[in-house]
Formats: sequence, C-alpha cells, structure tokens
Amino acid sequence: RFDIDSESCNVADKMKLGVAISDVTITEPVLVPIEQKDTTDLILGTANGDNDIDGGLNYADTDSTKFLQFDSSFAGETVKVKVDILVNGSWNFGPTVTDDTFTIVANEITYGPYTYGLGGSSNANITNLPASYEFDVVLDENGKVNFDFTVFSTMKTETVTIDAISAVLDTYDDSNAKQEYTIDLSAALTDRDGSEEISQITIENLPSDATFNMGTLTGTTLVIDLADDTMSYDGSVVMTLPYDSTSS
Repeated sequence: RFDIDSESCNVADKMKLGVAISDVTITEPVLVPIEQKDTTDLILGTANGDNDIDGGLNYADTDSTKFLQFDSSFAGETVKVKVDILVNGSWNFGPTVTDDTFTIVANEITYGPYTYGLGGSSNANITNLPASYEFDVVLDENGKVNFDFTVFSTMKTETVTIDAISAVLDTYDDSNAKQEYTIDLSAALTDRDGSEEISQITIENLPSDATFNMGTLTGTTLVIDLADDTMSYDGSVVMTLPYDSTSS
C-alpha cells in the first residue's frame, strides 16, 4: 500500500492526486547448469565367472575408482546423475539359477540390482545392449559423487561396460534478477491563477529495500522535487526490488 501526498506554496484549494501501478516486470534468475562427466570406459564382469549358471561362488566384480567432482562449496547440494552402460553376454536370473546382476552405489545409496536377458535358464545372446539409469544424489562434504559398480555374473562373458557417468548441478545467476514496478503519479491544482504551485510529491510507506530511478528516498519515504511554477504533474517512477524481496 502506497500513500501519496504533495506540498505546495500557499495552497488554498483542493488538489487532484493519483497514484497507480501500471506495469510490473519480473526478471528471474538465469539457470546455469554445471556438468561433470567421465566417458572413460570401464568393463566389469570378466573377473570371477566359472560358467556354472547355478554356481555358488562369489562372482562379484567391483570397481570403486569412479567419481565426479564439483567444487566443495556445493557440498550437500543435489545433482542429477546419469549412468550409461552397454550389456553383453547371456544373462540369467530366476529361482533355478544364480542371478546375474548389475548394481550401482552412489554416495552409499544403492540402485539395483538390475537384471537382463530372458530369465531362468534361458539365454539371450546380448550384444551391446544400451541402458541408462538416472537418479538424484546429494554431494558429499567434499562436493563429490563416489561410485561403486558391481557386476555379479557366473560367466566371464557376461559383462557391463560403464560407457559414461555424468552429473548436473542446477545453479542460478541472480545478478540481474529483480522486480520492477512502474508507479504512475498525477497531481494537479484546481486553482490555476498562478498564486499556487506544486513543489514536491511525497510517497510514503514504501518497501525498505526498494530503489528508485528518481527522487530522494529516506527510510520508506520518497520525495520528488518538481520544477518551479508547477501546477500539474503527470509522470512515473520506477521502483526496483530484489527478486526475492517479500516487501509489500
């Protein structure tokens, strides 16, 4: 709510006053994504297979060397992670066999296990089957995503190639973000015989974090000085607030 007042010299008659917000422009922060990516291939599943699809060995082939590093100032922020893989071999899963699986761990959160193929003792000769997995991960105290990848396969030809890992952090540039309000002002003397003039327009109860393109702001009061011998005024002032301001 804005209050308008005017000051004039020796005003004897009533004045016509008006104030209205005619335009509002919101400039939002600009999205600036930051991406980290690793496209170095890593093949898992070739370490421990013995060709027994119902075997009881520990067939896990695990790698913990992959990570994505952001600046440490982003610790605790959430990133969107994507893992792209290629699957090869004759994968089995089901009650009559030992499941061949692929598992992802990102910052101690487990995704999977994932299975491929026909299931049971039936085999599908998979060749470079692409698959992608996407999930949100909270960066650790160092601004990092640490990965553990495990292929548990009974045959050394049942493999997963980690083709690419990536993470995107959404940041925002708010250097130009703002709220702009165009306030139309009008003031007019009813007596135009020249014995009176309008010297100032004062707007009160303004937001404390506002700036203006004209006038002098003191606290929450804006004073606009007018030229000598002004008997009427029609103009506008632009009030600018921070984008996240809650002032009204």
